[in-house]
Amino acid sequence: MNSILIILLIVSILLNIKFFMDIQKCKNASKELEGLATIDPITKINNKYKIEMVLEEQIFISRRYDRNLCLIQFSIDEFIELSSKNGEAACNSILKELVSLVEKEVRVSDILGRWNEQEFIVALPETSMIHAVMLAEKLRQKIEIHQFENIESITACFGITVMNEKDQVNTFVSRAQNALYKAKESGINKVEVI
Repeated sequence: MNSILIILLIVSILLNIKFFMDIQKCKNASKELEGLATIDPITKINNKYKIEMVLEEQIFISRRYDRNLCLIQFSIDEFIELSSKNGEAACNSILKELVSLVEKEVRVSDILGRWNEQEFIVALPETSMIHAVMLAEKLRQKIEIHQFENIESITACFGITVMNEKDQVNTFVSRAQNALYKAKESGINKVEVI
């Protein structure tokens, strides 16, 4: 009788171990799927889907606690020409290097993401417009003087806006994009505010 109980106990322990291992595998798979859904595969930063979710949350928090929220949207100047001249692999390398450069300058609380092929967003919680402009100008200068691998140099344009009380994600981002396009219309290597 004792040997049967011991065998049952061992089987029970083994089944529990397998159960916990299966749970861990599911958790790992879930994390991997979340990463695939929210991380840009080239730059390894937040993708558009994740940025939209984070902005929705940040807009709610900013409105609830009456705090500033600024948004910077930027892109490499003449990216299409750069891509056709240097090829996709070189451009991907430049994008990774650009992201690495920007990550060194933003705060841990700031949210950096890739909005589309050539545009990036930095959400700046609890940041005044003046500080957002200072950051954009600092990034513009860092990019301009940085020696990128396999290319002479690049520049970028920046559009900046501050959240207003009626903003939703689409209106907030649209205003930052309009500022970016205004900067691009006035030339290269510019910062504009709307």
